[in-house]
Amino acid sequence: MRESPIRCLSLAAVLLATACQTPWSEPELAALTRVRREVTEFLMRIPPDLACEGPLAWRRHLLAEPSFFMATYGSLHLTSGEHAAAFVGEIAPQIASMTLEWREIRVEPLTDELAAVSAGYAEHARFVAGGEERFAGWFTGVAVRTAEGWRLQHAHWSDPIEKAGHTDSARSRDASAIPVARDAVQNAIDTGQ
Repeated sequence: MRESPIRCLSLAAVLLATACQTPWSEPELAALTRVRREVTEFLMRIPPDLACEGPLAWRRHLLAEPSFFMATYGSLHLTSGEHAAAFVGEIAPQIASMTLEWREIRVEPLTDELAAVSAGYAEHARFVAGGEERFAGWFTGVAVRTAEGWRLQHAHWSDPIEKAGHTDSARSRDASAIPVARDAVQNAIDTGQ
């Protein structure tokens, strides 16, 4: 027995409509939009805070828990929130001023309380002892919602391999965790300060 053309078209229309539907419900789409907005706003607060307070502002933006970690230049440099806070406290007196600029911020919500983040960055640090360094590259991380607001739980900073100073593999391997004051921080680490 042959199916009627109308029944076949009806079945095809139902299948097509089902296949083209978004997998997200309206409340889920609203939550995704809210998370994107909140995390973008959180990331946009970091540069003015750094400009006003220097590296100490990072303490307010990094998760102060054991689950925090930060990697740069192919190595794990900060292993916990406590380690990050201590590191920031050590380098802050060496930095007279710093700026950070984001570009092409991208936020991909994973849940209502977790989002993958990505952005290009340009950072400029001036040192108390004189001199300055500029860094530019790409940042990726995971932001997590806490009772105090959004914080970075995981972070990774990278810059182009062809950048000056990256031809020396030892320097690249031993670069600082927060992409500021690499030489000053490495000197402090080497001398035990």
